[in-house]
Amino acid sequence: MAAKTYPIGCECGATIHVPGTSAGTTFTCKCGRQVEIPGLARLKASIGQSTVSADLELEHLTAARALPLEANCTNCGRETTNEIAFSVVCERPEDKSGGSFWYQVFFIWFSPLLYMMHMATRQSEVHGRNVVFRLPVRVCETCQPSLNSQSAIRDTLRQTPVYARLLDKYPHARIGNAS
Repeated sequence: MAAKTYPIGCECGATIHVPGTSAGTTFTCKCGRQVEIPGLARLKASIGQSTVSADLELEHLTAARALPLEANCTNCGRETTNEIAFSVVCERPEDKSGGSFWYQVFFIWFSPLLYMMHMATRQSEVHGRNVVFRLPVRVCETCQPSLNSQSAIRDTLRQTPVYARLLDKYPHARIGNAS
């Protein structure tokens, strides 16, 4: 995926496209003027992008019980009250304090007593966080059978802009049926 760029204008009328990583810096225009690049929130707002992260927005929408956002089927546009929810697992915490599998096997084989002492005194080292969402969508009874593959479900979720932003942020998210 290509990096998103944002148009910045100079007083001379020239426009340059800058990446988000340039936010808050300055550049020199071809005319010689120094042009300040605004912060990332202003860059995003300048092209109509949301300035709030998809996860934070979904947390607020979930707390407000405002999901699903659509009143019609996301696939065909027909009016429906039928709703299907999907569980989207974006990130899970991992305990990295035990060492690799083969390190542990060797340690247990070499000295079970030392391994037990090591495990009793080790510091827990957890990486990541638990990011899981229940995402409901409106899908009519006619379109529901078409949701028979991961790609079809992903395509349906992407019809809701905030869901699409979440899937862009977590492209390897695991999607399943919510209970």
